[in-house]
Amino acid sequence: MEILYFETTDEVTKAIERIEEASEKEVAIVLPQGSLILQSIVNLKLLAKTAKEQKKDLVVVTIDKIGRNLAMQVGIPVYGKIDKGKVSGKLMQKTPQPVTPSALRDQVQKETEEITTVTGIQVHRYDNSDKLSQLDERDGKSETAPADALENPAGFTKTTVTHLRDASGRMAQSSTFKIPPRIWKTVIYIMIIAAIVATGLLYWFFPKTIVTITLMGEKEQIEETLNAISPEQEKDGDIDLIITSTNKSGEKEFAATGTRNIGEKASGSVTLVNDYSTSSQSIPAGTVLRASDGKQFVLSANATIPGADISVEGTSTKLNSSGTTKASITAEEAGDSHNIKGGRMTLVGISESKDGKVYATEPETSGGTSETLKIVSQEDIDNAKNSLVEELTNQAKADAVSEAAAGFVFEEATAVSVIAFESSVGANTEQEKFISKAEVEAKVLAIDKQQLSQYLATLTSSNLDSNKELKIADDTLEISLSSLNLNQGQLVLKVKAVGTIVTKIDLNDVKSQLIGKNQGRARTAVEQLPQFKDVIFKYDPTWYFRRLAPSNSSTELKVEYVFEDNENSEE
Repeated sequence: MEILYFETTDEVTKAIERIEEASEKEVAIVLPQGSLILQSIVNLKLLAKTAKEQKKDLVVVTIDKIGRNLAMQVGIPVYGKIDKGKVSGKLMQKTPQPVTPSALRDQVQKETEEITTVTGIQVHRYDNSDKLSQLDERDGKSETAPADALENPAGFTKTTVTHLRDASGRMAQSSTFKIPPRIWKTVIYIMIIAAIVATGLLYWFFPKTIVTITLMGEKEQIEETLNAISPEQEKDGDIDLIITSTNKSGEKEFAATGTRNIGEKASGSVTLVNDYSTSSQSIPAGTVLRASDGKQFVLSANATIPGADISVEGTSTKLNSSGTTKASITAEEAGDSHNIKGGRMTLVGISESKDGKVYATEPETSGGTSETLKIVSQEDIDNAKNSLVEELTNQAKADAVSEAAAGFVFEEATAVSVIAFESSVGANTEQEKFISKAEVEAKVLAIDKQQLSQYLATLTSSNLDSNKELKIADDTLEISLSSLNLNQGQLVLKVKAVGTIVTKIDLNDVKSQLIGKNQGRARTAVEQLPQFKDVIFKYDPTWYFRRLAPSNSSTELKVEYVFEDNENSEE
């Protein structure tokens, strides 16, 4: 017999594989307490099926009670232990004892005995008189009742018995809970009061009314020059200047675009020529020689050019032959483009008198190769700075303008400064990408439109009758910048506006006369206002009674002023 041991966490698939791989016909699987394989009868059926297909005799060895019962149900022999390599302690499956009719009758008779109950409580039991008689007829015969007959005696009729009195004959109290009528009345009263209060709250707070009154006015054109000064200045201005300042910082990754040639430098020889003087010319090492296409080479060692053969004929000189010498040169930069042959070179830095008369010719260089690397160039760093600063500047400006949202912002009165900038690498660093960080500050100058309108109205109203006032709508304001001193926070403005001269009215008093009134009475009250033209009532919800909202907070009053040319302003 081949014995297979398993862990608690082993799956049934592993057990199936090992049974299939077992070499002997008799196989015992040892399963510990709580094994996953024993948790499902399906697992054990799979094991039994596998053993049958493999033509092997399978037994289970375990102390798990649930596993034992499940194994025996699927027909797998169960043992309790392994003793000297053999299974022992076989467990036998218990067969349920048959239930005889007489035993069933005794049980049913016991369940039908009288039960003492409290009056008013319904007791359900089976009407089993017919069944008892049938059991009497079957008593003593060989047939047996079904195993579940005691739990669910099929065919028994369910009846309901209601006891009206207890054992002493007195009427017993019902166990059913009943609410006394007095409490019911209280509950109903509370519900009615709550409904009334809820209706009142909805009537008071829920409805909204917007009343738009149109009055006639007299048009007034306004043009003024004003001084706007920062409150920090110790000067008096017509209106205050709003200064908002916002800092914005950020970082961004950029790609490197620079290149560096790390190939070999070309080298070779050149002929140095002296057409300048009969005296020899000394050329120090390191002298730069420039070809006609701009490529530059460096003299490798000190060189001396012999003097030229020059004869004098009268007042003129004649060059008979040039002084020449060979010298070694090396390209300033690597690259195969410095492999050249032929041409003429100039000596960089030579005196003006010798220029064109001391030079190099017949250059011949080779060995230059090209191999480029990606590097961060200074141009990359400068471009990254410009890009990041511009992005942060736009964000800082937007935030500053947002803070001054109630005012009129002057774009030309905006100052931006770069507080800090740094790059993660320096110029000429071999790297594919780099990070730039920056911080900028944006200052925006603005004025409060409402303050401006009030100032203009006060300025103009000084010439009006006491019962008149000037109304200026913000959308009629035209503001232009005359002069600017950003450092000192001073602006000179030219302002144009269209105002309306109207008769003074107390809006709070008008609203108090309208609250809670029906639409007809409200219209009559509004028509009494001076220079009245029209009124419109708008209700929310629209199905609400044609009555104004009953509270001050639920009523909104708007006043519009119109001119004869149909221009208007609104309050």
